[in-house]
Amino acid sequence: MQRSHAKYNYSCIRIHRRVVRDLLLARLEDEGVPVYYQKFRSIVSETESSVTVSFEDGTEATGDFAVGCDGIHSCVQHYVYPESQPLSRDFMGKMGTVLPDQLTAELEPEAEHDTNRWPVNLPRMTFGAAGMFDCLSSNYTSTESGLFTTQRTHARSRDEWAEFEHDKAGWKHAMKKTFPKEKGGTNYPAKTRLLVQRARPETLTC
Repeated sequence: MQRSHAKYNYSCIRIHRRVVRDLLLARLEDEGVPVYYQKFRSIVSETESSVTVSFEDGTEATGDFAVGCDGIHSCVQHYVYPESQPLSRDFMGKMGTVLPDQLTAELEPEAEHDTNRWPVNLPRMTFGAAGMFDCLSSNYTSTESGLFTTQRTHARSRDEWAEFEHDKAGWKHAMKKTFPKEKGGTNYPAKTRLLVQRARPETLTC
């Protein structure tokens, strides 16, 4: 996090992981450390002092050790624990973005002294029976804000998740039902409901 209200219009902001990744890659290049991109396939063999792995293009590489950071369907984890399988906890995270000009027609700044160009003070985090809803700045210029919500769901296969991922309109509809615009129901604050209404479907991911 960075702190500078004068520079960013916020007392603190997020640093996008892409920025951190690019800085790390630049440092590796400066240090002369090579980086190769191949899809991991399996661990071929290991000894007390080395491990050899194979990749989908047919190549192999040997190193002192292998670090498995390859996600929920980890091939490295499956090598170490062959019986392991992903276990659904019936929760999922949804993310998206909203722009300030999508809100200014409906809302005024929350206070006269508020120099935030957004009509909603950020970051804003709301907790309720239907789930958590968070909104915070996503870039240095404060021209885009990120939305994040955690909600209950049901277990899906990998193919079902892939199909679900593409149904942006369905997600938007489900979010509106979860955080309804009308009074009653979960009765989330009006500004939280408005952020849901203005979320851009094409930016939604899970």
